[in-house]
Amino acid sequence: MKNEKYTLEGYLFEDEESLKEAKTELEGVEYLKKRTNYSNPKNVLNIYKTVIEKKLFKTPIGYEFLKELQEYLYNSDKIDNEQIEAIPVHAPKSRHRKIKFNLPKIKKSIDKTSPYRAKYINMIVLNIIFLIFLILFIVISNNSKNLNIINYRTRINAEYTEKEDNLARWDEELKEREKQLENLENGGQ
Repeated sequence: MKNEKYTLEGYLFEDEESLKEAKTELEGVEYLKKRTNYSNPKNVLNIYKTVIEKKLFKTPIGYEFLKELQEYLYNSDKIDNEQIEAIPVHAPKSRHRKIKFNLPKIKKSIDKTSPYRAKYINMIVLNIIFLIFLILFIVISNNSKNLNIINYRTRINAEYTEKEDNLARWDEELKEREKQLENLENGGQ
C-alpha cells in the first residue's frame, strides 16, 4: 500500500509532515517516560498539567501518553480527582487540502425565469419614482414662499431687508413732512 509509509505506532498519518510531527512527539513521550518519577504522583500531576498547558501534544501518540498519565493519576490515592484536568483535543488541520464550497455562481444578468425578477423590476421602478418625488420636494421647497428648513435663512433675510427698506423710506418721508411743516410754520408767522 502506498500510504503505509506514513504509519507510526499503529497510526496511519495523512502526510509526511503529520508523520514527522508524530515522530517528534514520540521522542518527547519517550523522554518524559524516562524522566518521570512514577513513585511520586504529585510530580506526575505537575508533568501532566505542564504538557496540557503548553499544548505539547497534537497527535494520537501524545494523546495516548496523556491518557496513560491521566489514568495513573485517577488510580492514585494521593491525588484528588478534581485536580486532574480533562485532555483538550485539538482537531487536526489539513495543511494542503483546500475546502471547496459549491456555491452557485453569480450571474451577470438577471435570469428571466427567476421568480424574483418581477419584484426586482418593481423595486427599481419604485426607487426611481421615490427619487423623482424627492427632487420635486426639494424644488418646491426652494421656490415656496413659506418658511421651511431649506429656505428659512434666505426668506428671513429677504423679509428683514424689505422691512428695513420700508422703514428707511418712511423715515425719509417723515423727515420731508417735518421740513414742510417747519417751513409752513416759519413762513406763516
